[in-house]
Amino acid sequence: MAVDYSHMTDVELLRATTIEKDDYSPSALSAIRMEMARRGLDAAKLMDQIRVAKEDSEPEICTQAEALERLSPDMPEWKPMTFTNAVNQQLIISRQRSNWNAHFLALEKYQYSVIVPDITQIKSLLASFMRLEDTDLAGQQEYNLTEWETLNPSDGLVRMEAVSQALTDADIPHVVQSSDFAQLSLFLPGDFLHDARAIWDDLDQKVKDLQDQIEKLPEKRQELKLLELYEELIPLVEDCSVPYFNRGVLQFELGRSEEAAASFIEAVAHGIQRLEEQDCLAETKDYLEHLAARLPDHLGIMHALVALKYYENDDRAVEMLYQKILAHNANDSVAHLNLGYFYHTDPEQRPRARDHFKRYLELEPRASDRVVIAELVTALEKE
Repeated sequence: MAVDYSHMTDVELLRATTIEKDDYSPSALSAIRMEMARRGLDAAKLMDQIRVAKEDSEPEICTQAEALERLSPDMPEWKPMTFTNAVNQQLIISRQRSNWNAHFLALEKYQYSVIVPDITQIKSLLASFMRLEDTDLAGQQEYNLTEWETLNPSDGLVRMEAVSQALTDADIPHVVQSSDFAQLSLFLPGDFLHDARAIWDDLDQKVKDLQDQIEKLPEKRQELKLLELYEELIPLVEDCSVPYFNRGVLQFELGRSEEAAASFIEAVAHGIQRLEEQDCLAETKDYLEHLAARLPDHLGIMHALVALKYYENDDRAVEMLYQKILAHNANDSVAHLNLGYFYHTDPEQRPRARDHFKRYLELEPRASDRVVIAELVTALEKE
């Protein structure tokens, strides 16, 4: 008796003829393919619609070729990118310090993970996933993340980079991934947990030793030695905003304006609130303003000052600084985005908000907030 497959959805039909084909008899598969033909479904075209989403962003539809282009050796470390294929399987990929990590999900349920050594192999893995082909995992380390242990979550990016590098040097398999509250979590097999904790403790001891050396060293006539110590310390600490500030002060006093600017910019980027808690915030702003006079075209200084003025709720200064940034670089996407939000709060300025948002979308066609900004533009154009 012939079976009617008209009740199946398009996705169910595609699953039946690809990843679940072993569950059907030849006659059933023939009937399913006839149903697909009746609906005008082209399996190749269906498989060429891949949803791609960065962390905390809306997914967008890409072709398989476009999806493969999203993977590159310069992707930010530990920032997951989710690929959803035509049958709603998901592959979550992130770049690690020395390899790549991929999590497989089916119907939103975690299945397993693999560690892949290089960009070529991770692209091959993604290509097979998108084509609904069996994946060849030969030579790749397969594991179940739920069976691994977690080592000391951290919100210090540079600290986690140091830990990950030390574990890599010790040939300890591990994966770092972002979690709630902007923390980074480090997972590794339980058999390696003791050795990993020893490495973590060794780094803590090194931090203490460096801090002791810095405290005992007189600042006068020892600036270069202090700079060397800060260079060692900064990558190892959980909170590097104050060490960056201290390094910036030394560089400023030595007349190294460009280097000092870079340090103060990093200090602001890694924690304005921490600078305030340590009574460094006002000085940070003073140093940056002095450096802005020395380096009037330095966009990084301008952006750091914007962040400080925003923290102080000085809206007028924020607007003026962003206008100054655009006068130096009309294609600064961050300035356009934030001016869009700035003007959006004032009904009389909303045409300006619309123009800045539109320019941002032109400059950042793959921005993670593209959908949200596009909706704002549409709403503003209707006003």
